Amino acid sequence: MAQALQTSTISAPGFMGLNTQDSSLDLAQGFALVANNCVIDQYGRIGARKGWLPQHATLGALSTAPVEAIAQLVVDDGSEYIVATGNNKLFKLVTATLSELTYGGGGVAPTITDSNWQIVSLNQCLYFFQAGHNPLVFQPSVSTTTYRRVSEMAGYTGTVIDANVAVSAYGRLWVASTTTDKTVIAFSDILAGQVWSTGTAGTLDVSTVWPAGSDTITGLAAHNGNLFIFGK
Repeated sequence: MAQALQTSTISAPGFMGLNTQDSSLDLAQGFALVANNCVIDQYGRIGARKGWLPQHATLGALSTAPVEAIAQLVVDDGSEYIVATGNNKLFKLVTATLSELTYGGGGVAPTITDSNWQIVSLNQCLYFFQAGHNPLVFQPSVSTTTYRRVSEMAGYTGTVIDANVAVSAYGRLWVASTTTDKTVIAFSDILAGQVWSTGTAGTLDVSTVWPAGSDTITGLAAHNGNLFIFGK
């Protein structure tokens, strides 16, 4: 004699979270055993994530190289710019298509040998930092199709270092970790990423304040009114 079908309802699959520790035989129906393509929503629940939509199919300048860094800039008039780096080049996303940014400064274009840029925004500009490379800037008020060296910006003073770590916080750029110096943080003037020696620009040497002897700066972050300095 066939057994009667039984129905059960799970009102919110995975509502109780992901459980991979307990036996699946004893788990309540609200637990999930696998949670792929999910997000945790603002209420701490598992939710479905929207699908991915490719933004471009192919680009000769990028070739088969991956995109290694990406950043967004929103300027005062509401215009939005998405920039990316890869294959030792800089790109801008325009209506779901990547287009290469070209060098728009004076003289010979800077040599780019890697795409691991730290990209930070300040005062309607995007700044690119990478050890061993000239710091670069994308400034839509000057050009939306080119980039320049920071040293080529109007009002440039001092020396912007070829940092490998950067953060934009409290109205300044904070940068550190060059190929030769990994204990000094340089910070720009207020709202002026091209000013490094006048106004309130300056440096901070942390070589004597590490709690466990000598160390090197590997990261910078801002939180709750403080600048956090990460060591190796």
